[in-house]
Parts: sequence; C-alpha cells; structure tokens
Amino acid sequence: GHVDFGTEVSTAVRLADGAVIVVDAVEGVCVQTHTVLQQVWREKLAPILFINKLDRLITELQLDPEEAYAHLQRIVAQVNAILGGLHAVEHYARADQTMSAPPCTTQGSGAVDA
Repeated sequence: GHVDFGTEVSTAVRLADGAVIVVDAVEGVCVQTHTVLQQVWREKLAPILFINKLDRLITELQLDPEEAYAHLQRIVAQVNAILGGLHAVEHYARADQTMSAPPCTTQGSGAVDA
C-alpha cells in the first residue's frame, strides 16, 4: 500500500486471484491501505492480511505482550471496518437499484382460464 507502488498495485489486482495486504505493525492502517483494499474489493479478490515488522512493537514501542496484542487487534479491526464499509456501500447501492426499478406490470385481467 505504499504510495510509490500505486500504479503497480492497480495493474496487479487486475491479474491476480487474491491479494496479500501488508500492514506495518507500528504504522498500522494508512491511507494507501484504504486505496488498496478498495481496489481489491472492486476486483472481487480474496484479501489476506499480513502484519509485518512485529518486532518493532517490542524494540521501538516497548510494548508488553498484552499491549502488543491489543495494538494488533486494533489493526485487524480497522481493516475489517474498511471491508465492512465497502460491503455496506455495495449492499445499499444494490438496494437503491432495486427500489428505483420500475414496478412490475401484469398484462391481462389477472384471471386464470380453467
């Protein structure tokens, strides 16, 4: 999801069967992560979340195991929220299309011949 790879990601998602979404454990979900998830969703690819650089939680942030676990849970929750939002937008768009479709009309009197 790095900005420098935006063009490559756009091309690759059209050719792929799935996508590995790599998120830095310290930086977490960034703007480009949103963009990549949107592209993956649009192409109907199966996303796999990979959280990279877990060692930085200990070496740089000096988190204890419980804090590190909570931090990782927040990253997973953020990614799930983005995907849930994309699903909701798609669901409501389909519902709007159904609601705006012209009503069904029946031809004839509606009586059944015996």
